[in-house]
Amino acid sequence: MKLVLVLFLVASCAATSAPGQVVDSTGSVAGAVRFDGERSEARWIEIPEAHRAHAGAERVRDESWVVAKDRGVANCVVTLKPLGDTPKAEAKVPDEPVRFAHVGPRFEPHTLAVPAGTTVAFANVDSDCACFHSYARRNPNLNATVARGAQRELVFDRAEVVRVSNDLLPWMEGYVVVVDEPFFAVTGADGAFRFDGLAPGCYRLEVWHEEGGELRETVEVVAGDSARVDLAITKR
Repeated sequence: MKLVLVLFLVASCAATSAPGQVVDSTGSVAGAVRFDGERSEARWIEIPEAHRAHAGAERVRDESWVVAKDRGVANCVVTLKPLGDTPKAEAKVPDEPVRFAHVGPRFEPHTLAVPAGTTVAFANVDSDCACFHSYARRNPNLNATVARGAQRELVFDRAEVVRVSNDLLPWMEGYVVVVDEPFFAVTGADGAFRFDGLAPGCYRLEVWHEEGGELRETVEVVAGDSARVDLAITKR
């Protein structure tokens, strides 16, 4: 797995402001995760014939490796962790449960990232055969069928990557990624991410992807500036 880092500091640390100009006391980090290789067409999973009537489809897109035309990689979890004396912000736990849903023949979202302490609602939107089986090592697990229109809630207090499957429909798989940092994002089809309102200092940027593995890089944030970080990932 190869990592490419491109870092641009938009303005110099020693830059001065014009009279009357308000200087932002925070900085930002933006970038994208892109596939370093030959892009292939979208992958599809053939649904076994016995399950097609229930799934309402003969095949479903494989979301474990989604690469856009510009090679942006979706479903990467990106986190930013302060290092050394860099001030640490407090993660805000959502007041309401965050939904991880069984919708048709797939889980939505495929990859869900939440801060530690979050309640996740495992919801059955429209299926007669919804089963949620989580494989946590540091958090409680769920292994239950859920009726149509109902949900089961589980609190994730500790950071880890939790795989979720449906034991009744074997092609279904997704992830709940529990993080212990306030700055995190899941990349969309373009592979992009952005963090604003960062205290100046050094941070470790971490990327996780189920088939691309992990990337780590250090980035410096300067008040009033934006750092650009582009990373290249290969499939394991």
